[in-house]
Amino acid sequence: MVKMSIHSTPSAWVVGWWHWTTWLLLISYPKPDDKIRSTSFQVQGSGNTGNALTCAARLGLTPRIISKVADDSQGKRILNELEADDIDTSFIVVSQTQVSKGGHSTISYVIVDSQTSVLNSV
Repeated sequence: MVKMSIHSTPSAWVVGWWHWTTWLLLISYPKPDDKIRSTSFQVQGSGNTGNALTCAARLGLTPRIISKVADDSQGKRILNELEADDIDTSFIVVSQTQVSKGGHSTISYVIVDSQTSVLNSV
């Protein structure tokens, strides 16, 4: 059993994953074979795990994540963003990227139709 004093900071442990997302805002969702341009885009970390940990940090807890990322540019961005939000990343395993075996950090794309506000994740 863990004993806490009144003066200790509570911890929040989360096992999960965090991914790198590119958000694209489009005037309208494309039809098959259409070429359109996005009106804006944003790249950021996302996912329920990271959102919960960021909230915990902002509430004054000491959040920690147990997860795995690859040693690629997305993995480094994920670690940097979590650490910038005061999340303990010391329990994240950083694996060596083996592209030939499909090794890479998780990324996703979200396409937003500005007319209907419909989100499509890829």
